[in-house]
Amino acid sequence: MACCPLMEGGLQRRCFNQRKDEFLIDTSNRALDWQIQKGCTEWGAKRFELYGLGRITANALHGKTHSVRLREIKRTNVRGDEYIQSVNVDWKESDGHRQSKSFSIKKHGGLKEAYHFAGIEAAHRKAELTGGVLNLPDFTYDLSVIS
Repeated sequence: MACCPLMEGGLQRRCFNQRKDEFLIDTSNRALDWQIQKGCTEWGAKRFELYGLGRITANALHGKTHSVRLREIKRTNVRGDEYIQSVNVDWKESDGHRQSKSFSIKKHGGLKEAYHFAGIEAAHRKAELTGGVLNLPDFTYDLSVIS
């Protein structure tokens, strides 16, 4: 049996029975050929190749990627109050090394702005790692505050 992830979610499965005068390796090759052909027509050759190499998962193909994530770095002051110091973007390079980039709330002027710049960085990293399209997050500044 061979499986291929579909664009709308789920898997398409296909069984390959061994023919009378065929070796088991030939049946496996037919299944692999079908999987590659179906994956390339469904996702495109480049993205399906990245999927096959393990750089993206079936969930990442559906936009639920765990390869790049945003997280808050919290600190505690001397009084014991917890506060958010920065927003980090964490990802894993194709060679397996973990990387991160920090966006300080002080440097960027507030939590909303730090999340904005971290979101842009995360979108760039996702597009770079998955060979996909760059989807920037929506963000609008409140211009009434600036005078």
